[in-house]
Amino acid sequence: MLGGLVSAHHLASKDLQELVGSSEYVNPSDAEKYSKMVGYNGELLNLAEDLGERLLPAFETRAGTLLMEFGSLSRLFNHSDYQIFEKKAKKALTYLWDRRSPLNLLGNTIEIDSGVWLQKLSGIGAGADSFYEYLLKSYILFGDPEYYTMFEKAYKAIMTFNKDDNGYFYKNVDMDNGSQMTNWVDSLSAFFPGLQVLAGDLDNAIKSHFRFRAFPERFDFVNKMANIGHYPLRPELIESTYFLYQATKNPFYLEVGAVILDDLNRQTRTSCGFGSMQAVGSTTLDPRMESFFLSETLKYLYLLFDEENVFNRYQTNFIYTTEGH
Repeated sequence: MLGGLVSAHHLASKDLQELVGSSEYVNPSDAEKYSKMVGYNGELLNLAEDLGERLLPAFETRAGTLLMEFGSLSRLFNHSDYQIFEKKAKKALTYLWDRRSPLNLLGNTIEIDSGVWLQKLSGIGAGADSFYEYLLKSYILFGDPEYYTMFEKAYKAIMTFNKDDNGYFYKNVDMDNGSQMTNWVDSLSAFFPGLQVLAGDLDNAIKSHFRFRAFPERFDFVNKMANIGHYPLRPELIESTYFLYQATKNPFYLEVGAVILDDLNRQTRTSCGFGSMQAVGSTTLDPRMESFFLSETLKYLYLLFDEENVFNRYQTNFIYTTEGH
């Protein structure tokens, strides 16, 4: 919610030249089309500020990854009182980083008061994905080299200990010794190729791109079967497909997107929206449509096919987040 409010404020309050940066040439027709919203007076920013203040007490837990949202909110106010948002978020992130293992791996679940890891499973999927994503994206957005230093060390550890020998997927390992702990990967890990594109590791991004039409919540790569077959219309695979197409312009990724879009329309569309699949391959739907379906799944599909979209044509530090909803 906070990310969505901050993003919407940027789009409503700035013209295209401000959004893309003063050094970027902006086509006059684009500048006219994407101008400030007439009559907007910061109402969304006011809501973001109010929500941010309501969320601040949550940082007393000392751990979390809301750096992009809170960092952006702080930087919208030119006043020292508002820097508390980014400071709190950065402190929560470094609390986790300072408790990494000697291998530079992090666990999955931590006891916030003692700082003891309750779950030492280290991977790139659920429970860890946003940490790695926000390290790199915060560096791109804010330019703070400390975030990139942390990401570089974390990424090297992932490539050393989590990456399977064939390079097609990333295992869950013990954060202390790097030994494999499970035989499954989960759907959230499908975001990783997109992050690898942003990191400049295109070869590994291409290799680790999941070739699934609908990725189940958990997939056993040994027995080649879904452990948890539920598919709640997640965006991660489509996000990576979008980034890979932008980086390579290989029409294969348009074909991937077209197949996914066709499947969504045929198998999950209802009379008033889209329903989650109870199991991949099943025709039974849950009467539930998550907010990320609108803000991410459809967003990345739209951007994938709209090649002339203004955000695809201008090379800037635009960042798409997983929390803009």
